Amino acid sequence: METLKNTALMLLFAAVMGLIYYFLLPSGKISQTAKSVLSVFMLLVVMQPLFSFMNMEMPDIDLYAYGDFAELDDNFISAAKNAVISQIDGVIKKYTETPYNIEVPVNISENRSIDIEQVRIVFNKGFIPEEEMKEELFFALGAEPLISVREDE
Repeated sequence: METLKNTALMLLFAAVMGLIYYFLLPSGKISQTAKSVLSVFMLLVVMQPLFSFMNMEMPDIDLYAYGDFAELDDNFISAAKNAVISQIDGVIKKYTETPYNIEVPVNISENRSIDIEQVRIVFNKGFIPEEEMKEELFFALGAEPLISVREDE
């Protein structure tokens, strides 16, 4: 009943706005185009309940219940790692050419979401990370990475 009431109010509002628009139009060539636009708008308003009816929610289908998707999980984990490493590389290359290693621990949780734990960046001996680089890494990743410097060669 509420849907019917909302549809009727929407149609009434569109009709009133259409009449106001129609009476304010100047005459001439622009009037023809404006009337066509108004007609299409009114048609869409009238058809809107049908469109919303056709756009019903689809039921959730758990694909993981139908088989072993270990390979798919590996692809998701690999894509997540590559995305994080790409973000880190883009930031670090602005500040240094010092070699570094990146560790990105990624897991897929029970509810099928990808969880990225604290990212670890290990620089070679002698590098001192700048505060600006640390801040930019934080904004690029959305979390503060653990940055360390290797003690041995």
